[in-house]
Amino acid sequence: MDTVLKMKWDRTFLVSLLLVIVLCSMLGEKVAINNGAGWDGVEYRDIARNFTERITTISYDKYRIQRILPFALINVTYSLLNISKDDRSLMNGALFLNLVSLITAIYFFFKISNYLRLKSIVEIISFSSLFYNFPSLKLLGYCPFLSDYYALCLGLACFYFFIKGKQISLVFCGILGSIIWPVALITALCLAFLPKDEVNLCSDIKIKTGVNVMQSCIKTIVAFSPLVFVLFLYYYKGGYEGLMGLYYDAKPLNGVMLLLSSLSIVYYLYRVVKHINIDVLKVLAFFWKKIKWSYILSFVLIYSCVNFIIIYFSNGEKGALDMKGLLVSNILFSTTDPFVFLINHFLYFGFAVLLLILLWRKLLPQYGKYGFGFLFVLFLIIFFSLRAESRVSIMFLPFLFFPLFELINKFEIKKWVAYTYCIASLILSRFWFQINTNGIEQAFLNPGEEGYISFPAQRYFMNFAHWQSHEIYLLFLIIGFTSSLLIYWGFRTNIFIEKK
Repeated sequence: MDTVLKMKWDRTFLVSLLLVIVLCSMLGEKVAINNGAGWDGVEYRDIARNFTERITTISYDKYRIQRILPFALINVTYSLLNISKDDRSLMNGALFLNLVSLITAIYFFFKISNYLRLKSIVEIISFSSLFYNFPSLKLLGYCPFLSDYYALCLGLACFYFFIKGKQISLVFCGILGSIIWPVALITALCLAFLPKDEVNLCSDIKIKTGVNVMQSCIKTIVAFSPLVFVLFLYYYKGGYEGLMGLYYDAKPLNGVMLLLSSLSIVYYLYRVVKHINIDVLKVLAFFWKKIKWSYILSFVLIYSCVNFIIIYFSNGEKGALDMKGLLVSNILFSTTDPFVFLINHFLYFGFAVLLLILLWRKLLPQYGKYGFGFLFVLFLIIFFSLRAESRVSIMFLPFLFFPLFELINKFEIKKWVAYTYCIASLILSRFWFQINTNGIEQAFLNPGEEGYISFPAQRYFMNFAHWQSHEIYLLFLIIGFTSSLLIYWGFRTNIFIEKK
């Protein structure tokens, strides 16, 4: 069969299967609390119902303003068309917008794939990684009143405009994204205005002793800073019992587990920065030389003006965006179990997370070739990767995954590997898993002493590490570790690769 025709058939099958599963999910069960709106979704449903009345009176906090656009659009559309704003009608509007965002995300995916010239087999792996996962196949229909999927669509658009060099479109995406996802603006502006010259992150050139010591100190500070933060909170709160008051339902079993979990974050960051080898002073001098001050001025002006407008229309409250809350969420909540943040990323996003871990050293040059703006986004990704609530990183998936797909594109992957990967991704997505069961509504309303870490509430909350039970953690730790061994063995023995 002709290669082009074969790719068209593959694309048709992948998209058709995705749409069938998503449509079934949208027509299926909804989160069994607040009439399908969930927890955060109640506020977004209220925006969809009362935006035009409330924005000029009591308004919303800054955090909600930065996620307001999709639900404000529902409100304005319904008002213009005189559509009833009852719960069922608003849910239909949210589901329709989610479907539009999914189709838009698919469009940008194939635009990027064409530009990068991904092979058909690699495209199957890539599509499965981005779309055959829990947020796409289950959460999109189960919790319609969330802005998560708009963030993924925004991330794909930003990555596409970045690699195509469309600066104005990228800036527009950032400005639009400032009222869809909190980190969208800073991400887009860094990509648009910071130098795009390649940075060799794994230089073979011998670095001077003084600079090498500086590099080692920076790596040490990066790796140990989370542990220092946890110890600070430990003493500030008066010991272990005081510290436990900051957690949600999921907590470390004891002080030893808290220490081991904190050290796991240190080890993770150590492995992330270990193979970075750059002459810090030369790179900074190169950055200074390549920077365009007109771009920096544009960056500052746009960022300041957009933030001024957001603050102007907000009610003056920060909501969930204060720095203390961000650090606690990103670091402390990831100390319930060792490497719980990585396990939850695997549970949430799928097998591509394992590929990132196993191929990280080879990926660093791939990331470096995209320039300084991309590297700033990469450092932002590393910071948010510490957060066990994986959904906050969804916008960054294209920036992490497409360089990975480019790397895999250099191999001649066997067909059965791509098909197996696709099937395994579907299974891991848990689209087939029924969340709502007898007693779950009562468990959501009155979780009891154990909170959401007991069943049946755990059927939903196992997907979010702040409320994940230790038993679920152990189950997916075993699945993730076993899968990693199989993937490592497959690449190591060249079983996945076609012989030349």
